[in-house]
Amino acid sequence: IYNVIVIFDAVGLGVFTVIATYKCILYDVPFIGILFISVLTGVGGGIIRDMMVNEVPLVFRSEIYALASLLGTICFYAIYGLLDTNLNIYLNILIIFAIRMISVYLKLNVPAIKIKDV
Repeated sequence: IYNVIVIFDAVGLGVFTVIATYKCILYDVPFIGILFISVLTGVGGGIIRDMMVNEVPLVFRSEIYALASLLGTICFYAIYGLLDTNLNIYLNILIIFAIRMISVYLKLNVPAIKIKDV
């Protein structure tokens, strides 16, 4: 069942990130604002889910989660206007999904800072 949850979580991450990015572009939000809003929207659901089951949220661990959302946001913004909007939406949902699933499958992580107890 863990694999099913990871798959649906990756789809949700992609969908919410891309929808937030598209809405920000429509409202003429500056690029840095698009990055913050889209990543926060994308990872927010996962944070709430993990808090409800009393786990440390994925975004606070070393897994590639927020990075997938960030890369998808940048790709969407870069391609916006060059491709049909619907194609851009689906393409970037797939990009985010692929980044997340590849990182889970290959057990790729971002470096984590180890803090020693004083």
